[in-house]
Parts: sequence; structure tokens; C-alpha cells
Amino acid sequence: MVKMLAIAGVLGSLAGGCKELECGVGTIDKNGTCVPADETVSDAKCGPFTELRGDVCVPIFPPTQCDDGTTAPDVDPATGVVTCIGTGGGGCNAPLACPQPADGKQTICGQIYDLRDDSKFAAPDATGAQCTEATATGPCSVDIHAYDAIVFGTNPQTAPKLPPTDQPGGVYVDDCGRFRIENISVPSGPLIAIGVDDATVGPMGSIGASGFATLKVPGTATRDTELFVANIATVGAWQASGGPPVTGGMAISIFRSSKTGRTPQAGVTVTKSGNTIPNNDFYFTANETNRGTIDPNATATGANGTALITGAAIGDGLVFSAQQGPLPPECKWETHGAVSLPFILFVQIYRPTNNGAMTCNL
Repeated sequence: MVKMLAIAGVLGSLAGGCKELECGVGTIDKNGTCVPADETVSDAKCGPFTELRGDVCVPIFPPTQCDDGTTAPDVDPATGVVTCIGTGGGGCNAPLACPQPADGKQTICGQIYDLRDDSKFAAPDATGAQCTEATATGPCSVDIHAYDAIVFGTNPQTAPKLPPTDQPGGVYVDDCGRFRIENISVPSGPLIAIGVDDATVGPMGSIGASGFATLKVPGTATRDTELFVANIATVGAWQASGGPPVTGGMAISIFRSSKTGRTPQAGVTVTKSGNTIPNNDFYFTANETNRGTIDPNATATGANGTALITGAAIGDGLVFSAQQGPLPPECKWETHGAVSLPFILFVQIYRPTNNGAMTCNL
């Protein structure tokens, strides 16, 4: 052992006695040769908010560190920029942080809307305060849970709630109607269903049970989702004006005029497997921007861009879409699944998408 240490010391001394390469300003030693410090070593380029130092891409700015007590980190998926968003209220116009989930889990954030008039489902005096106890009305009166969408669509009565929504306090809701579900344990199926109902009573309470489905994307924060609620008076008015009863359930298709935004699209006729379904689709009066009155003779969406569908089953698959209608030829409507479950309103947003190899610029 002593001899080995002695040999190592000799080798170190010999190396120290050799003339070292001295590179000039703006160059670095690379394998015994002086090269420019900003030499590009391949066709690769540094990503956003990084720069080349030597032959390594490094961050331009130091990592963002948010104060755990007063803020939450919010990562912009397009730029990678981290913004520290306050957790102390801030009013309904303040952003709500939607942080990245733990590995293998998914976070879903969004806003609750009133299905009748598309307004934000907020308390009259909302300040952005988190709901800490159930109220008789408003966003603090609702209960939100996540499910495996396939399991829920097969039998909502026995579908287990996905963690953390199976535990009290597992969902953040504030009096503005904003919600956040962090670190959802993703199901085995491809879709996550988010359901909302009264916190203290069943599906025939002050609001009807409703929900939507979104793609399972582990490791992702899904933002800006729309969760709708409708009170019993609203769905009762639909039936009274010629629409279907809520007892059989209905799928609600809302058509948007572009890939982003919330502008509705009139003149759209629902299809199932490419065919119209005149015995199972219902539309509102043509000029009605709210969702209050069904026109039994209408065959396409009116100003609110909405259709009601009955008889949809989870086993149908991804077969619901719409005729071309007002879309330009380079666009077509998205295709989604739908389900009509007793006493439940299943809401799905449809947007224009690329038609084949053509690019839809809406």
C-alpha cells in the first residue's frame, strides 16, 4: 500500500514538471488544443433561456426559488419560465398557480362556469379566498372528484375516486370558482373524468351532477380546464321547452370557433360516426346566447354553440364530432367520446383542428 502511494506521488510530480498548455483570452483548453470558448461542437443549439459557455449549455438566469409560505411555483410549459404566484387570495383576476405534479402524477386546474349563461361560478362578494367549509350556494357548495373516465362511464355509482380527491381537502376551490387538483394518481385508462356535485346532497340537490373528461398525461399540469355546473331549474327549463329529461342523462357538446378562446360557434350539426343523429340531438333557440330554451325544430347550434345528446354510451368510443358546417376546408371538428348517464351532465368542448395534411389556422 505504501509503495502504491509513493508511485502515485511520483507520477504526480512528473506531470507537474511538464510544460502546461496556456490558452489565450477567449479560448479554452480542449484535449490539449486551444479552441474558441464559444465553439459550437455540433449542430445542436441551446434551448430557450440558456446560453453556450465553453461547450456546455447553461441557464442564463439562476433557478427560480419561490417562498413556500406565500407563493407557489408555476411553470409555463411553452417557455419553461417559473413564476411565483401568491397564495394569499388576490381577487378573481389574479392568476391561480398550477404547479407541475410529482413524477407519474397529473395536476388539473381550471375554472367553474355556470352552464346556463357561461359566467364564472363565483360568490357575489368573491375575493379569491380558499373555501374552507361548505356553503349553501356558490363554489364553496360544490364537491369535486377525479375518476378513471372509463370506469366512471361504465358505472358511476361504484367508480372509486382517484387520490387525492378521495380525501377531504384533496381539492383546492376558492370563492371565485377556481379549482386545482394536485398530484392525481392517474388511472390505467386513457382519460381522467372530473365530476362536480353538491357537497352535502346527492345529484338532485341545488346543482345537477356534471363533469368532463381530459386526457391522462402523467407528469403534466393540465391548465385552463372548464368545469360546468347547472342548477335544477336550468335543466328543468330545457325539458319544459322540448329538451330531454335529466333522468336519462345527457352529453353536452359545446363548439368553439377557434383552437383557443371561448367564442361559441353557431351552425354546427352533431354527428356520430359521420352520420347525423336527429332523434338524439337537441339545440337551443338560434339567437339565444344563454342556454335556457330548446328549439325542438332546430337542426344546428345557435348563438351559444351548444347541442344536447342523448343515448350516448361509453362503449361507443371516440365517434362524436360534427359536420363541416361553417369551417373552412382546411379545418374539421375534433372527435370525442360522449356518455349519457342518469342525472349527470357530461360536458365536452369541441374545437377546429387540422383536416388531414392541411393546416387549420383558426
